[in-house]
Amino acid sequence: MKVLKLLYLLGGAALFVALLLTLDTGAALALVWQAGLLGIAGLCLVFFVLFALDALIWLALVPELPRTIRWYRRLIRVRLVGEAFNLVVPAGGFGGEPLKAVLLKSHYGVGYRESSAGLVLARIQGLIGQFLFVALAVVVMAAATDLPGLYQTSAWIGLAVLAGMTGGFIITPKLRLSSRLGRRFGGRRWAAGLVESLAAIEAVEDKINAFARAHRARYVASIALSALRWTLGTAEMWLALYLLGYPVSLAEAVVLEGLLQLARSVSFFIPANLGTQDGALALAAAAITGVAAAGLGAALLRRVREVIFIALGFAIGGWFSLRTLRRAAADPAALAEPADPQRK
Repeated sequence: MKVLKLLYLLGGAALFVALLLTLDTGAALALVWQAGLLGIAGLCLVFFVLFALDALIWLALVPELPRTIRWYRRLIRVRLVGEAFNLVVPAGGFGGEPLKAVLLKSHYGVGYRESSAGLVLARIQGLIGQFLFVALAVVVMAAATDLPGLYQTSAWIGLAVLAGMTGGFIITPKLRLSSRLGRRFGGRRWAAGLVESLAAIEAVEDKINAFARAHRARYVASIALSALRWTLGTAEMWLALYLLGYPVSLAEAVVLEGLLQLARSVSFFIPANLGTQDGALALAAAAITGVAAAGLGAALLRRVREVIFIALGFAIGGWFSLRTLRRAAADPAALAEPADPQRK
């Protein structure tokens, strides 16, 4: 597994380097410089608004948590740390999810079962919303742009792959596949570890299904909000190209953002989607604007924003670590029994 991760990373890095060597990197960097610190700050602000909307959806999907501003801020901090790891760990955007559960448990007393159910449900709703937005983008691309046929065909194939991935995440908890596998292998000595793990997953599946039955309106609203969040991501794409001096129409921004998210989804196994995300955005933006440097500039500008948020996430992660050390020094017993979240 470690060898595969290394190969994925090296492959992505090679693709990224090839992209830089093929296109006019100097001109692209000049455009990024033209955007300036104020422009980059604007991009970060737009992304943070989208990020905060994600945290709000997450809060709505964990009924055990109080609906307060204090808890909302806590979830934003935890998400910043977890998403920083999601960007760099080759696990399909799930590498930081266990870390989120650990932070919620160790610092805020949220049980693993509750936090895991909320995390999985938020991810499922996010995937559904992402699929709906990408489907819209592919339809808009076919109807309102004249991108080459290769782009169109690749987008439809990618959409089919994304549909399969999303469907798998929806069906698994509803059909309670983990419990079925547990019963199939139960009693076999060699599968004892697997059965124990499946039992934990089964408990999460039960909470997800119970939430869907008990909170139907909130369940549907979370999907709608997730689709809105991905659609509003178009604003970041539009602003990036505007800052580079090559503004695009709203329809073109939707298409570019949709292609970018599609590339990220199908290349989930590559750390930070290195090379694939950049190549998809660079080539598509270059085809729409007619300027290769604009496409690469947009990809690099996106990377600058990602690096800023990764650094912020790691910094907050360091703050959590220092908080743990201070608590251990002050009262070692406090780490063993975190406080009840309802009282905090």
